[in-house]
Amino acid sequence: RRLHAHEPVLRAVAQIFAPASEHGRQGVEELQQQTVNLLSFKPLPQKIFDAQASFNMLARYGTDAPQSLEEAELRIERHLATLLALAGGVAVAAFALFSEGTLLHAYGWIHGWPRFSMEAQIIFWTAGGVSVAALAVADVWKRRDARSWLLALWIMGTFVFTAGFNWSVNGRSILPMAPVVGILLARRLQQRAGANEKNPAVGRRGILMALAAGALFAFLVALSDFLFAAAARQSAVQTSGRHGQAGHTLWFEGHWGFQYYLEKLGGQALDMRHPGLRDGDVLAVPLNNTNLNPPPAPSGAFYVSGPRFLADMNLYIGAGFYSSSDGPLPFVLGHVPPENIIIHVWKTGPANDK
Repeated sequence: RRLHAHEPVLRAVAQIFAPASEHGRQGVEELQQQTVNLLSFKPLPQKIFDAQASFNMLARYGTDAPQSLEEAELRIERHLATLLALAGGVAVAAFALFSEGTLLHAYGWIHGWPRFSMEAQIIFWTAGGVSVAALAVADVWKRRDARSWLLALWIMGTFVFTAGFNWSVNGRSILPMAPVVGILLARRLQQRAGANEKNPAVGRRGILMALAAGALFAFLVALSDFLFAAAARQSAVQTSGRHGQAGHTLWFEGHWGFQYYLEKLGGQALDMRHPGLRDGDVLAVPLNNTNLNPPPAPSGAFYVSGPRFLADMNLYIGAGFYSSSDGPLPFVLGHVPPENIIIHVWKTGPANDK
């Protein structure tokens, strides 16, 4: 601190010396045997270091060493970047969540365990987003060429457009970032492989496990979206079958798949400004939908099963892949409630004033 007061510190360099124990028991035993043989004027074993490590400070190992110091440097750099990204992401998400600021005030209808689960998953995925940004910054810092800047600006531009300029934050706005993230990951893995040419299998198992987990999760999200669409179709079919008889009009609120299928079955979308409802008409409202103004006292309701443990569009647990108006996350793990369709049989009177 006293030195900084006279001459500000502009740059600090940390020298890290890896111990022989970094290579486990084999490294310690080779160091010990090198020490004994060196004092006895005997040949030195060099299976681990491929160089004299005893009474020596190595800038690099020998060319035949199974692991290189460059690999250790990359591992330390990777761990540091991961810790910084996780710390930054968790700090940003935790501040936004637990201060109940601008992030969650619009989702006041989510309470109890679903809200806690949503907050925990926001912290997790925020850390992942910060890691993607850190990956782009690290690539620019390491290479400092036009391609690195192009990839980094592509990442940052997608972030800015999705969060600041698009009408709604949704998963589709993030998809243009996917090929760039793939390129950055490939460049990072290539860099790691170059530092460990003698043992290319190191890390391969972790990469395969990560790819398998990502593929499985992508399949589950796609399956959830399929089940959500199937539930919308089944909701429309059951609504028409139960309340689409002749002699009255079947009206409905909402959009998306429910509107598409129910219109094909003879239902009519309700105009909020000019309802046109008559005695005996039936109004169906799917509660997990958009642009709704349901009546205060429904005549009945029924439920249709959809996805069970993962949802990409459900306002009751905060999933909003197609629009953040339903939830702040593109998909949410947890118990997914069934689709709820309420029915109202219209009768002229004050109770039906909308």
